[in-house]
Amino acid sequence: MATYRIAQLGGDGIGPEVLGEAVRVLTAVQDTDVRFCFERAEVGAAVYVRTGEDLPRETVELCRGADATRLGAAGLTDVRHGDGTELVPQVTLRMLLDLYAGMRPIKLYPGVPSPLRIPEGQVIDYVIFRENTEGLFASLGGGSKVGEELAVDTLVITRRGTERIVRRAFETCRARDRGAP
Repeated sequence: MATYRIAQLGGDGIGPEVLGEAVRVLTAVQDTDVRFCFERAEVGAAVYVRTGEDLPRETVELCRGADATRLGAAGLTDVRHGDGTELVPQVTLRMLLDLYAGMRPIKLYPGVPSPLRIPEGQVIDYVIFRENTEGLFASLGGGSKVGEELAVDTLVITRRGTERIVRRAFETCRARDRGAP
């Protein structure tokens, strides 16, 4: 039997509630071959208010050692850094762990109510890939403010970043069984 260690980062606001539902789903799909071991850690605005850190070292270490990490939500509108910028521990965690590939599967299951209408026999089944460490994320904290009227940020896209997200998308497509020759 395989047991997977999952770091649980509830975070703030509705985060713990969302994470609780994810745990219910994963618990329901456990069987004799696959089990999950959930370990909680703190992240976000509440821990920042208490300790001055939105992503404690212990949380990062748990995530490094886990097989997977589930993050509910992080941040509260009234909790900001001293300069007024929002807390973004989820982005910091992506950078630290090099979690560059945001994969978002989209599938329309038969019989599920949907505003989408497709021809009989057709399916919606695809995956959107998003690079999660470059773009505006790469300049995190590196923007500039000129007076009270102007703020500038830099969008960074590298060849390496582009190649690896494209490669990940290509490898995923090749691995999917589409029934095509």
